[in-house]
Amino acid sequence: MNITPHLAARAALLTVLFLAVPAAADTVDAAPGEDGPSDRPALGDGVATGVARDRAFAKAPPRARRIARIEPLDVAALRAEDDAQRAALGTKWKRWNRVGVVRAMRPVVVPPVPTSWGSRAETLDDGSRVFRIEVRAPGATGLRVRFSRCEVPAGSEITIYDADEPAEAYGPLRPDTSDGTWLGPTVFGTRAVVSLRVPASKLAEPVRLAVDGVAQRYRPPEESSEESATRALPVGAHGGFRALNCMKSVACDADYVSGPARGVARYEFSSGGNVYLCSGSLLADLDTTNQIPWFLTANHCVSTDKSAKTMEIFWDYRLPTCGGAVPSLTNVPRTLGATLADTTADSDCTLVRITGTLPSNRYFCGWTSAKPAVNAAIVGVHHPEGTHMRISYGKLQSSSANFHTIVWNDGVTAEGSSGSAIFNGQMQVVGQLCCGSSYCNRPNDPDDYGRLDVSYPAILKPFLGNVPPPSGPDAWDPGDDTSAGATALAVPTTAGITHGPHTLNGSDAADWFSVDLDVSVPYVFESTGAIRADVFSDAAATQSVATTAGGPSGFSLVAVPAVTGRHWVRIRRATVGVDASYQLQVLRQDTTPPKSVGALKAVSKTGGYALLTWTDRAKDEVGYRVEFLGAAGWVRVANLPANSKRFKHRPGPGQQLYRVGPYDLLSTNWKEVAVKVKGKPGLDAWDPVDDTGAGATSVGTSIDGRTPVHELDRNDAADWFRIDLLQGETWAFSTSGDGDTVGTVYSDAGGLVQLAEGDDQEDLFGSVIDSDFRIEFTAPASGTYWIRVQAYPTTPRATYEFVFQLQ
Repeated sequence: MNITPHLAARAALLTVLFLAVPAAADTVDAAPGEDGPSDRPALGDGVATGVARDRAFAKAPPRARRIARIEPLDVAALRAEDDAQRAALGTKWKRWNRVGVVRAMRPVVVPPVPTSWGSRAETLDDGSRVFRIEVRAPGATGLRVRFSRCEVPAGSEITIYDADEPAEAYGPLRPDTSDGTWLGPTVFGTRAVVSLRVPASKLAEPVRLAVDGVAQRYRPPEESSEESATRALPVGAHGGFRALNCMKSVACDADYVSGPARGVARYEFSSGGNVYLCSGSLLADLDTTNQIPWFLTANHCVSTDKSAKTMEIFWDYRLPTCGGAVPSLTNVPRTLGATLADTTADSDCTLVRITGTLPSNRYFCGWTSAKPAVNAAIVGVHHPEGTHMRISYGKLQSSSANFHTIVWNDGVTAEGSSGSAIFNGQMQVVGQLCCGSSYCNRPNDPDDYGRLDVSYPAILKPFLGNVPPPSGPDAWDPGDDTSAGATALAVPTTAGITHGPHTLNGSDAADWFSVDLDVSVPYVFESTGAIRADVFSDAAATQSVATTAGGPSGFSLVAVPAVTGRHWVRIRRATVGVDASYQLQVLRQDTTPPKSVGALKAVSKTGGYALLTWTDRAKDEVGYRVEFLGAAGWVRVANLPANSKRFKHRPGPGQQLYRVGPYDLLSTNWKEVAVKVKGKPGLDAWDPVDDTGAGATSVGTSIDGRTPVHELDRNDAADWFRIDLLQGETWAFSTSGDGDTVGTVYSDAGGLVQLAEGDDQEDLFGSVIDSDFRIEFTAPASGTYWIRVQAYPTTPRATYEFVFQLQ
């Protein structure tokens, strides 16, 4: 069944206060349900991924310089597949609720240095630069842009908008790709534009942003039986669509529209390459001091943390009054993202913790672990077929080991209602929809709901409570779970301060610290343990100063505050499901950079080499960096150890520019030197530009091709190529020609990080059968890769075609 998330600009995570009143010794009740106060946030452990509508593009949007096109879908085939799946599910047909598919594309990668964007970007009046990527999917009814990488300078802004309806714009967004990919908010159209703005003061800092696909809708966002009354399901489903005229709007029930309707939502999520629609409800917990945004839905909808992270939740999609006009789905509040708390297929129950910002005026539904009696009155609130919110009235017919069977006397359910809650006479949640065969033309057919009295002791209890709620075992829990209870740190010094040890686990998702920092002073935050960290300049966690995904062995993070004053540090587990112990260390960094090199010289040597030498004047450097100026900007060609004094590089003949600098944790103190490298130019049309990774020749967007003939000789020692790959793709790179060639694959243009290499092709007995090389390479991540082709040192000349094929 279906739900979708949407986030309003005014939104702040809400809390709810309520009393825990156990009904009896063997049952637990949350009070019937309470409003979330609008003046205090609820607990949340995720990034600020609220979808705030941005009106900056109310006029015609500027055109993007980079455009990615996706071929149209065969919608008829997809609908036929949907009907076949429903038929195969029989009475559980409502579980097939697909509305779209996830489509990969060749990654569009933003050039890493904003100063090199040139005419591909726009300069605004304040000096900032804007780079735009447009994704076109003809025939789509909605697009969610997929980011595979997003590391941008502090203060940068990412906005996503509809190229055809620029008033539909969302931002600024802060994609979190630390766990893989991240899906942006839905743009209801065929063309989505990603706009990256980098402040003028940050144009020299690196940018790593890549778009590698979309979640594409093929069903209309507000599709319902009323709009497609003639479309029939196959035999074995429910006998064909009729208008949903048997459904009653929740707006016609004063009690529910003023309460639970503000906690019910429709959401969309991706799983297994598809986009699905379901429903769910906010649940109150038993902590009387704050409210974590728990959200109840079905296991057959969301059963993994990966799927939970893709949830886009739409709130308040209902009639404003009984008989009023249906609002547009594009205008209701949305929330992005959640983490999986726990799930079970036994009672088809899933609980997630929403990580995006909730809109104001939410309602946290009460619940009970008491089993309702047979014939007890039951009410369901849901989004049938993803349409506006409806309410159904019925009774509990019977109960099995894990499910309640409900029959309706006013209203039914439909696909899209999956995961929605049912309420008892006290407006308490007692289950969530699994499946069933009721529909307007079969109003007496039953529906099955997972029993909350079974799910509570099995998976919900550690999260919803007994009072107090579960917490980690360290001395600061649970008070430091939010910024409001952040543990105060001493003022950091150059000698450093420490705090801990601390622990994090499934019931203690975050630790918060507050610390006073000075403007423009670098601070180093470090720790061991499987944790990640964020530094904010505000307690609401909307102004990021620095962030790191961390890893199994900890993190080292440098934060340079833009203002003097109180800052907040959030520590979370690096991997969901992996508990962590850690001790936080904070160091105020000495801002004096290491001394630059002295007597920097560069001379040309035989064979087209440049020899760089210098005097080591720095006494506190970590090492030395050497960079080469290519067509797209500076490219790192060497990381040398401390006390280094020379470096040899072969850039090819011609005037070349290098820079050398000692570096510490925070800065590099550069000096430049020019040299005219001697030697004859290469023989083919791409020389000497492609002699280094900085001038690599792009192989384009073909998945199976070869280049024109290239030549290598003593004056042209290497040719470089670059290609954009998707994570997990396997490609074969090879040469075909005369002479002996060697190939190497790198993850950077400077050739610092080697990933694969190939020389001669051999038979089973180790005998050389071909002096051309062949490399089969699987991309570890989506992005740009470089391939260097060289002639074997004893080969005076080689001619070849470079061949590339997706396997």
